[in-house]
Amino acid sequence: MINHNFDVVILGDGPVGQILALLLAKISQNPQLIALIKNPLSKSKFSFKSKSIIDDSRVLALNYGSLALLESLNIELKYFCEIKHIHISQYNKFGRCIINSEDFGLSNLGNVVTYNHLCSILEKSIAKCGVTILNQSSEKYFTQQNIDAFYVKLKDLNISSRIGIKCDGTISDGMNTLKNNQYALVTIIKADLPCNYYAWERFTSNGPLALLPFPQRQGVYSVIWCGTFDNIKYLHELDRKHFSEILNKTFGYRLGRFECEENKQMIPLISNVCQNLVLDRLVIIGNSAQILHPVAGQGLNLGFRDAGCLSECLKDWFRNVESNPLPLLQSFKQSRNLDRKLTINITNFLPYIFSTKLFPIEYACGMALMMLDLIPSLRKIFLKHFLVGFRY
Repeated sequence: MINHNFDVVILGDGPVGQILALLLAKISQNPQLIALIKNPLSKSKFSFKSKSIIDDSRVLALNYGSLALLESLNIELKYFCEIKHIHISQYNKFGRCIINSEDFGLSNLGNVVTYNHLCSILEKSIAKCGVTILNQSSEKYFTQQNIDAFYVKLKDLNISSRIGIKCDGTISDGMNTLKNNQYALVTIIKADLPCNYYAWERFTSNGPLALLPFPQRQGVYSVIWCGTFDNIKYLHELDRKHFSEILNKTFGYRLGRFECEENKQMIPLISNVCQNLVLDRLVIIGNSAQILHPVAGQGLNLGFRDAGCLSECLKDWFRNVESNPLPLLQSFKQSRNLDRKLTINITNFLPYIFSTKLFPIEYACGMALMMLDLIPSLRKIFLKHFLVGFRY
């Protein structure tokens, strides 16, 4: 059994864990005393544990704030689709809103990248930043802590650190699970009249339908269609031809006719929220702290803000790692309250309010979309959070 001692150990090497490692390496006098533990399963499967969709088919929406964070770390994406406009509407109801990058004085609202490309770019930066990378031979690990240290026991390693950070996507203690009978259907389609720089969100009576442009594949879109179990099961069992026809009927013909290009996957949507981000010397961030409904694509962006805020809170501590980090960790916990609550509540509220099937509420939703579309200043106030969130 090999023993290691570190200042910080990061459990999980997904995008949030990698971003955090890069941020901490910038402020640490000894980046080799930051350990990033690689999960053996983290890159092998689609995040929802689908067995047939490979990582290259999973796309991520990075908002303007996340792109600014990557730029601060000198990380340059090579393959991406710029989003300059977001079209929001209701199926078979009045009211729609188009969000434009010009509304905010920006060149774009964000980028769409594949999961694989983002991870590969981050891995190259990780290899140069000086942190210690530990390969986890088993997906199971055990942790414990006392007043002085945080401990991790892997199959063939014993690790002690001053701070432990969990962002590996596993369920955390004290996590509240919301089972809402919502499922997502994920697939890839091709449109014969693509519209560059646009992303689409269309609310239906069963749940939201999103189309995101696929990087490096002209006219190809990633589809995330949320709804009840019965509705998504019905769509999942359709052959590609009939599914494409129903998708066209629901979405409309703004992008021409659709052709489903890949097998469809049906994924349960469970919202998990950890109420306590700090347990003595253990900090919980990213998808270990919250798993959100995919509407508006806020999950990863919120995780990046977790990482950015934590690195800011630990700046002073890294000047003297012998000092007690607990007050700074509590400060991090308090500083994340507003941003997390607002983002979590919005992503829970939107799918519900647009699918009540109650005419007065449907009418009010349509009026809200119309007002946002007609009044740019109102659009800027209400939608700024989706672009940058509450920064640290």
